[in-house]
Amino acid sequence: MEKKVTVKYLRISPKKMRMMVGEVKHRKAEEAMGVLGVHARKSAKFLAKAIKSGLALFGKDKQKDVVIKNIEVNQGPTFKRWRPGSRGMAKKYEKRTAHLEITLENGK
Repeated sequence: MEKKVTVKYLRISPKKMRMMVGEVKHRKAEEAMGVLGVHARKSAKFLAKAIKSGLALFGKDKQKDVVIKNIEVNQGPTFKRWRPGSRGMAKKYEKRTAHLEITLENGK
C-alpha cells in the first residue's frame, strides 16, 4: 500500500534539496531517519520531518516495514528581490522555493 506526502513552499532551493535525496531514496524509512539525523544540512531537517509525517499514516505495527519508494523535488515559486549595485544600478537576486513529494510503500 502506498502513501504520498507532499510538502510545498519550502524555503530552500531545489538543487540543495536534491543533494540529500540520493542518500535516503529506496531505503527503509527508519534507516533513512537515522541517516538524516546525522546530517547538519537544512534539507535533512525538511526531509526528516516529511518522512516522519508519512510514517504516521501507517499503523504502529507497520512502520518498521515502510520503504521510501520515490522522492521528487520540484521547483516552487521564486521570490524576486533587488539590492543596490555599483554605479547606482540595482542588482536582482532570487530566493527559490521547493516542493517535496515522498512516496512511501509498505515493504511486505
